[in-house]
Amino acid sequence: MADRLLAVDVGNSRTKFGLFEVVDLSSRRLPPCLRSAVACDGGEIPWPDVRAWVEATDAVRGVVAGANPSGVQRVLDTWPAADWPAPLVVDRPFEQVLHVSLTAPEKVGVDRLLNAVAVNIVRDVDRPAVIVSTGTATTVD
Repeated sequence: MADRLLAVDVGNSRTKFGLFEVVDLSSRRLPPCLRSAVACDGGEIPWPDVRAWVEATDAVRGVVAGANPSGVQRVLDTWPAADWPAPLVVDRPFEQVLHVSLTAPEKVGVDRLLNAVAVNIVRDVDRPAVIVSTGTATTVD
């Protein structure tokens, strides 16, 4: 039995699915992406394909985040609950799991906050980082 994480990133134009091996993040490396898929906004969610990625004995945990609230809700409404437990929804991470030192953290997209989490896992503590994200908008943090 393998422990897997299904991450779903719901953007304004696409929804991205990634199946990851669960690793100890203290290793300062991001988990390997085992499989990935993309669905256009409003298009068919590829649940049959995604379910086929995992073995019946795999323990799958899900996490859903995104800048598109109606798209997030669509993923949640169609989540294969018969196969996997309900996913963690990261919609206000500054209230859930992150300490964000900004005047108005609710004005920063969840995607940008999660990018910062990822870069802080892999960068040396004493080194700065620049994050360039390209999607519907291009942002530089």
